[in-house]
Amino acid sequence: MPLARAAELLNDVASHVLHADAPRPGEQVPLVGGPVIEIVEVAEPTVHLVVAVEIFGPEIRALQLVHADDRGHWPWEKGFRGVRGGQPVLGMRASCETVRRAGDVPAGCGELTGCGASGWARDSRCEFAVSGRA
Repeated sequence: MPLARAAELLNDVASHVLHADAPRPGEQVPLVGGPVIEIVEVAEPTVHLVVAVEIFGPEIRALQLVHADDRGHWPWEKGFRGVRGGQPVLGMRASCETVRRAGDVPAGCGELTGCGASGWARDSRCEFAVSGRA
């Protein structure tokens, strides 16, 4: 994913969570113009988000937006063709069972969740979409 598009996506998600629930780990969202992203809870956010720790303290939690490549392969799958140097995944994927118990079922678990190409929530709070702009 081009750097400008990644920055736009992060800003859009940050704006969204100011008025709605944050996406859940394991949730998959197909973006307008591709790719699909999956939410992963960062295992050790204090290691990666030093400034956030300084501002909010060591009890912070973080979510990572992990994107599939142009063929739909994920960084944890054989054959992933992502950005140069790969795409580090900073936590464990949520299992299908964990996500089902939370009330969402990712696409890979047999049922698509989210607003599809429109955003996260399954209701009228679904207000943002990342366009195909690069």
